Amino acid sequence: MKTVPLAEIAEVKLGRQRSPKNHNGPSMHNYLRAANVGWNGLILDDVKRMNFTEAEMKVFRLEPGDILLNEASGSPREVGKPALWAGEIADCAFQNTLLRVRPTPRVDSKYLLHFLLHQASSGAFARGSRGVGIHHLGRDALSKWKVPLPNLDEQRRIAAILDRADGLRLKQTTVVTCILALTRAVYLQMFGPRGSDRKSGHLTTIGESLKLKSGQFLPATKQVPGPIAVYGGNGINGYHAEAMFETPKVVVGRVGAYCGAVHLTDGPSWVTDNALWVSEMPAGMMPEYLSQALRMAALNAYASQSGQPLISAGRIADVELFVPSESSQQAFTSRVQRIQRLSVVAGEKLSELRELFASLQSRAFSGQL
Repeated sequence: MKTVPLAEIAEVKLGRQRSPKNHNGPSMHNYLRAANVGWNGLILDDVKRMNFTEAEMKVFRLEPGDILLNEASGSPREVGKPALWAGEIADCAFQNTLLRVRPTPRVDSKYLLHFLLHQASSGAFARGSRGVGIHHLGRDALSKWKVPLPNLDEQRRIAAILDRADGLRLKQTTVVTCILALTRAVYLQMFGPRGSDRKSGHLTTIGESLKLKSGQFLPATKQVPGPIAVYGGNGINGYHAEAMFETPKVVVGRVGAYCGAVHLTDGPSWVTDNALWVSEMPAGMMPEYLSQALRMAALNAYASQSGQPLISAGRIADVELFVPSESSQQAFTSRVQRIQRLSVVAGEKLSELRELFASLQSRAFSGQL
């Protein structure tokens, strides 16, 4: 299959730079930025506005069929992540955290979107990016990017196949998301303000009922390869040959953007000093219940706001904690375990569909589909 530089079949444009002088003005317009581009399409629930002159709007206005890509990211995997613009918002522009690819009649927009998505998800854009800390794709590099270019009928055939496969993947993603939300729904149904089991327990505080300790320092360079999951502020961040604990522990992120996030370890584990762990809790309290109760408490809201976000046992000591009867906790845990089994099955199906989609992408752009 022949390939051509992207610039031969599309216009590649970097967005308008954001500056304080444009925060207000006589010609305010919506604009998109990197936060508005997700792996499953555009995210339009938080669209910003700034001043664009009419001359600037002629340059930066989005048109249906345009493809927007993340120009840069601190995470290499996010570089070049694309989404298709379908004219969802009138007179909308874009910022310089995004690159706009406007296809010519030689290339089908959906075909090109699938190709760019494949380049992003496979890590090709990450490998082609530049910079330390912040990885940039850049307009020049993207303009020179080689694109396989069959005839238009073949492009549309490939796009239709990938659309169907991607549709199945997205539907299964929705299923997984809904299953994950079930635990919260069950908690509210049983223990919310009008919950069926609300009268079975009592209110206390985290400080009165729990003791929390900081984990032990274990940098990645000191981790000896092994089967033991290492938990930090955002869950598992590595594996080690030695365990701190043999039984499940409730872990709370202590520092950083994910402070307040709650995890329940599965079997032997190590907890680093980026997290707190529950060392004591009331007799009869089940870790499965406690982990969900702490998630419902939204502990991140109690983090320090100066410098790096930080949670401590003292900062959350006065947060309310509902303690149900043991029988209610057992009933809750039983329901949660059934949800978890459903989640495992749904997750395995999603992994299969992701692998199928990736395989179809690879075949499509190597002339084998």
